[in-house]
Amino acid sequence: MRRFLSVAVASILFLLPTVTAQTPVAATDEEQVRQIVSTFWKALGDIDGPGFNATLDWPNMIVESRPEKGTRAARANTDRAAFDEEMRRIIDPLPKGAKGDFYGTTITTMEVRFLNSSLAYAYHVCQLGGKGGNSQQSRRGNRVFEAVAVLRKTSQAPNPWRIILVTIPQ
Repeated sequence: MRRFLSVAVASILFLLPTVTAQTPVAATDEEQVRQIVSTFWKALGDIDGPGFNATLDWPNMIVESRPEKGTRAARANTDRAAFDEEMRRIIDPLPKGAKGDFYGTTITTMEVRFLNSSLAYAYHVCQLGGKGGNSQQSRRGNRVFEAVAVLRKTSQAPNPWRIILVTIPQ
């Protein structure tokens, strides 16, 4: 019995680091910011209205940028209901499973900086996919787009970070 107890204790001690290493740990703020920015671009490309909306805080601004022709005036979104209606107007006529101009866009580089405990910005470089990437390539000779997202920490769980300003290609 004593030998069995010794083997059991040794086995538990041996397995303990493995078990604790597999226990999910709460994501850091930086990981959460990276996740929201990645989710934003995926939802934009997938034309996923609810997914796109879940990445935004209110009010928010979306700035369309085009390097060689300057930047359009930012779109300030202050009314969530009006924004949702506009999204439905765009998405509803599309065939089921349709993809957006930026479908397949990937983030190749991201630098996250925190201005304080509830405000961060993410400078990121995207490899544009879809029609947006094609038009970018014809204009600039590449499919690369440099973007900025400013995020605010909210009280929403599980990922409290939400975008309050983001740049997208025009």
